[in-house]
Amino acid sequence: MSKKKQSGIFILIFLVFIYYISFQLNQLQIPILQEDYLYLAKNRQFVLGFEGEYATWLWIQSQMSLHHKVFSGAIFPKMFELYETITDMDPYFYDVYDKGSWYLTMVYDSPMPGIQLLEKGARQIPQAWIWLLLGQMYRLQRWELERKEILSQKQALERAFLAFQRAILLSPGTELAENLKSFLENPGGQLDTMTWVRLYCQSLENPLLATIFLKNLHKHILSIHLEYLAKHIKKYKEEFLRWPENLAVLGIPGILAPDETQASRIAIALYKLPKKYKEKEAFVRRYLLDCIANHASYPYIYDQNTGKIESSFLPKRKK
Repeated sequence: MSKKKQSGIFILIFLVFIYYISFQLNQLQIPILQEDYLYLAKNRQFVLGFEGEYATWLWIQSQMSLHHKVFSGAIFPKMFELYETITDMDPYFYDVYDKGSWYLTMVYDSPMPGIQLLEKGARQIPQAWIWLLLGQMYRLQRWELERKEILSQKQALERAFLAFQRAILLSPGTELAENLKSFLENPGGQLDTMTWVRLYCQSLENPLLATIFLKNLHKHILSIHLEYLAKHIKKYKEEFLRWPENLAVLGIPGILAPDETQASRIAIALYKLPKKYKEKEAFVRRYLLDCIANHASYPYIYDQNTGKIESSFLPKRKK
């Protein structure tokens, strides 16, 4: 047997030995009962001004419990209360929010406890990093939230955007916006009209962020208008058994597209609507079409041979 093979076998045996010893030591460790944790979490009369140190000690104990759960399947149903206590004593305990939110997701087999911990933190400490963590949680867990019928992917994506927006507005400079730019421009999902409008209008103090949201809003407006025109083109074809020779024969308003400047004016007009109207998506879409009809100035590209309708502002569809 070659020396290389002998070395490989020796390393493998050594790793198995280390794992066995670690497992046996873990079995010898006395498990801390959930009642013990509840006592630790609820009784702070002996802290005597050492809240930060006590919070750190509780965090270490929670790591030990999590380790015990991973190795032996121990149940730890009160971890959320423990993390709440830690963050009450030390609201800026980054690791609890960063790692603890994902530990909660694993222990409770649901994203919501982790999200609730981060939302509590966001209410306590108005800093960019906590909103960034919350946005990432909504973004990465949107499929799981939908699978468990807690939120739709669209709702989770909307909350992710709102959290990222808050993080960027609280963060000095443009570094965070630049880092999130790729996702914000291509989120991999659709938001409703008023969400884009709010994101844009509430970000006007941050030019980079406002530009990103305006581009998304512009694409959203164009997609609604193209959908509207395509529906009427199809209806014409079904009635007359041929494609319309031009868009004018459809007999509908709104055959011009807005540019980004015009989309900005449309957004501000929508943002100023009374709340009772903004909450009705059908009214918003109708209002949006009327705004486009009155404020747009660029023709759509229509092919009378195929009935396809496109905008010069959007990339051409692949054939």
